Amino acid sequence: MKQKRWQKPLALSFIVIMLLIVYLPIIVLIVFSFTEMKGGKLTGFSLEAYQNIAGATGLLDAALNTLILAGSSALIATLLGTFAAIGIYNMKSKAARTLMSGANQIPVVNADIVTAVSIFLLFIFLNNIGIRLENEWIHLIVGHTVITTPFVILTVTPRLRQLNPNVYEAALDLGATPFQATLKVLLPQIFTAMLAAFALAFTLSIDDFVITQYNSVDVSTISTYIYKMLTGRTGTSASVKEAARAFSAILFVVIMGVLLLINIRSAKANKNKNRMPK
Repeated sequence: MKQKRWQKPLALSFIVIMLLIVYLPIIVLIVFSFTEMKGGKLTGFSLEAYQNIAGATGLLDAALNTLILAGSSALIATLLGTFAAIGIYNMKSKAARTLMSGANQIPVVNADIVTAVSIFLLFIFLNNIGIRLENEWIHLIVGHTVITTPFVILTVTPRLRQLNPNVYEAALDLGATPFQATLKVLLPQIFTAMLAAFALAFTLSIDDFVITQYNSVDVSTISTYIYKMLTGRTGTSASVKEAARAFSAILFVVIMGVLLLINIRSAKANKNKNRMPK
């Protein structure tokens, strides 16, 4: 069917509008991070907001907590999700695979507030039966691992479907144990997918607000710190608010850059694989 002339410009316009809707608030944030405000009015270009980051100790502590939490939960989720994906993929029963895949979708489509309250009630129940896990870091790592592991499974599974199963079976025929074959043959083949899954889990953990808000009091992440700051729950000066604006811009640029590098690396790896003679 021949494409009409007006269809391509219309499709391009639609894409541009969608991108503007998604990224316009972020662009405004970045622009405002390079401006100076006095009396509620913009007075011109300034790097003062970025200079104030060094003095915003509360913000820096929250950022460090965020990185520790995101790194820990993303690492655990990547390991759990990868081996879970391998297990689900190798199930002999199609019905069992379908059931497990459907169960994996529940945390993805489930509302964050439900997951947050569920984790909160879980630790209350454990405390009532004598298992006291009062450290808030444990609550947060468990909560973030719960919400990110399903995304790891969804990321790794398509890569498993692209593999040649004969390579793994050949390793077994040559005397390798299933664990050795998995560690030395299977995992290297899906490493790029694991790396992408880790980046996704790390980003989702940084983005989380609800689970952190409901399961911590003393531990603040960037999202909860900025929320408390904007709602007046913490006494913060104007310079700290400006630093939070600048830090948010830096965080977006860094995460976007890392994701672009990972995607470019994955694309190059797939391109080189397609060029290899079969």
